Amino acid sequence: MPRQVITRLIVSIMLIITLIGLSSPIGQPAAVAQEGENLLQNPGFEGEFVAIDGDSTLRVASGWQPWSLPPPPGAGGSVNLRPDYQPAPANRVNSGSAAQQYDTFFATHVGGVYQRVPVDTGDIVQFSVFLYPYSSSSFEDINESVDPQGLRVSLGIDPNGGTDGDSNSIIWSNPTEYYDEYRELTVSTTALGPSVTVFVRSSVENAPGLHQVFVDDASLIVVGEEPVTPTEETKTPTEETPTEEPTEETETPTEEPPTEEPTEEPTETPTPETVTPVTETPTPERTPYSDEFPNEVVHTVTFGDTVIDLAARYNSTVDAVVEYNGLGPNGLIFVNQTLLIPVPEGQGTPVIPPTATPTPEFGQGGAEVPVTGVHIVQPGENLFRIALRYNTTVDTLAQYNGIVNPSRVFIGQQIRIPTETTTPVEPAPAQPIDPAPAQPIPDYTSPVWTGQYIIHTVQPGENVFRIGLKYNVTVDVVARANGLINPNLIFVGQQLVIPQ
Repeated sequence: MPRQVITRLIVSIMLIITLIGLSSPIGQPAAVAQEGENLLQNPGFEGEFVAIDGDSTLRVASGWQPWSLPPPPGAGGSVNLRPDYQPAPANRVNSGSAAQQYDTFFATHVGGVYQRVPVDTGDIVQFSVFLYPYSSSSFEDINESVDPQGLRVSLGIDPNGGTDGDSNSIIWSNPTEYYDEYRELTVSTTALGPSVTVFVRSSVENAPGLHQVFVDDASLIVVGEEPVTPTEETKTPTEETPTEEPTEETETPTEEPPTEEPTEEPTETPTPETVTPVTETPTPERTPYSDEFPNEVVHTVTFGDTVIDLAARYNSTVDAVVEYNGLGPNGLIFVNQTLLIPVPEGQGTPVIPPTATPTPEFGQGGAEVPVTGVHIVQPGENLFRIALRYNTTVDTLAQYNGIVNPSRVFIGQQIRIPTETTTPVEPAPAQPIDPAPAQPIPDYTSPVWTGQYIIHTVQPGENVFRIGLKYNVTVDVVARANGLINPNLIFVGQQLVIPQ
C-alpha cells in the first residue's frame, strides 16, 4: 500500500513538472527557434539609421552592417569603391516607413549589407529580401534605368556564421539583373554551427553613372532540420575532386606552341593600324602642353589604369596628364574615358598650334570688337563663371579666345574680355530654395542666358546627382554649368553654380 502511494506521488510530480515546462513565462526566450519565426533584427530596416564612426556616408539601419570588397591591387580609382549608405527616399520603400539604400557614383562596387543570427546547428534556414536595383549612365529619368551598367544582385548565407563577404563558404543565390522594381530573392542552406550570417550582395560591371540598391522586408526562417555530419562529409570530396582534375587537363593544351604563334602575329599587325589614325588626325586648334611635351597620345582608359601608370608608360608626368585633361586634384579617371597624354618629341602625334586667332564678328556690321581687358583664371573658376562675372556668354569668350573646348581652362590662363561687356559683377549670394514651382530651366549654352542661379556649397556625402535632385535639375545641367568634365570630381566646400 505505501509503495502504491509513493508511485502515484512520483507520477503526479512528473506530470506537474511537464506542465510547467510547457507553459514557460511570457517573455522568456525559447531554447529552439520555431519554424516560420523571423530570426532577423529589424527585418524592415525601420527606426534609426546609425552613422558608423560618425561618417555621414555610412548610415545603416540598426541591426545591420555594411560590407564591400576593396579594390584589387593596381586597380584604377573607379574600381570597387566603398558604397555610400543612406536611408532610402519615401518613393523607394517597399513597405513600412523606411528602407536601406546604398550606391556608388561613377564607380563599380561589390558589397551590400549583412547580419549575423544565432541558430541551432543543423537548422535548414531560408533567407529572403526584397531588392530594388537602379543603374543609369544618362540620368534622363530618376525612375528609369537608362543605359544600365550591369548591376546584378544576389543573396547569400554563410552556414558557419562568418562575416567575410568574400568567403568561399557562403552559399549564394544566382546573380540576377533587373531594374526599377522590387523583387523578392531567396536562398537557403543548412547551419553548420550555432550561428549563420546573411548577406545582400550587388556588383556593377561598368563605372559610368549612378548605381543604387534599395533593400527592404528581409526574413530569415527555419524551414526544417538536417543532420550536420553527412553534409560536411559529402561537401569535402565534392570540392577537392573537380578542382584537381581540370587543373591537370588545362595545363596540357596551354603549353602547346601553336597557341602562342597565331597570338603574336595578329598582335603586331594592328599596332600600326591603331597608331595611324592618331598620327593622321592632328587637331590644328590645340596648343601643345609645353616645349618638353610638344606631342600627344590618345589613350582610352581600361580597368587598372591610373594617372601615375599612364604618365610612366608614356614618358610623361602626372601634372601634365592632369592639367592637359582638366582632371581633378585626385586624378580620378574611369573606364572608357579618352585621355590626351602629353609626350616628348619623337612619340605620338605632334600638336599643331593654331596659325592665327579667329576674329569673330562681335560688333555692328561685322566689325571686330577690341579687347577691354584680360582676366587671369583663378582656382575654382571656369568659363561659365567668368562669363557671368563680365556679363557675357560662354560662346562669346570661347570664340573670342579661340577656345575649342569651353570646359577646359587652366589656372593662370589669360582670357580676353570684349569691350561690349559691362563692368565686372560679383555673383549673387546663395538664396534659399523657393518652395514655389521652379521656373523652366533655360538653355544656358545659348548666346544669351540671363536666368537666375544659386551657388551651392558641396557638403560631405553629396554628389552631383543628389545636388541635382535637391534643386530639380539634371546632372548634365550642373556638370555643363560648372565645366565638370567628370561629374564625379567634386569636393567638400566646392561652390557649384545651379541654374534655375
